[in-house]
Amino acid sequence: MPIDLSQYILLKETNEHPDLLIAKNRLAYNAEVDKAGKKLGLNLQNNTQGYIGHINWELALKLNNELGGFTLNPKLFAEFLKLLKSGKAFDGTKNKLIQVN
Repeated sequence: MPIDLSQYILLKETNEHPDLLIAKNRLAYNAEVDKAGKKLGLNLQNNTQGYIGHINWELALKLNNELGGFTLNPKLFAEFLKLLKSGKAFDGTKNKLIQVN
């Protein structure tokens, strides 16, 4: 299934990494997540905000990995925060994001 690029923030390529798409939202429970969770022995469900809840950081990393995602390392996370604070962030369709202070 193709992804909706408007739901991602583009972290542009540097000498150290290719273009990266960072999800705007937390992971919500769906059939794909259920399948990955069961493979890991997890009983997942959405919390009251509509996202997967009641799992710790380690389980979230395992679930993300099982789904084929990746987690930003501290250096990439710092670069991502700098981008967001700069007001020069774009989504995956190259539309400029509106900065909220």
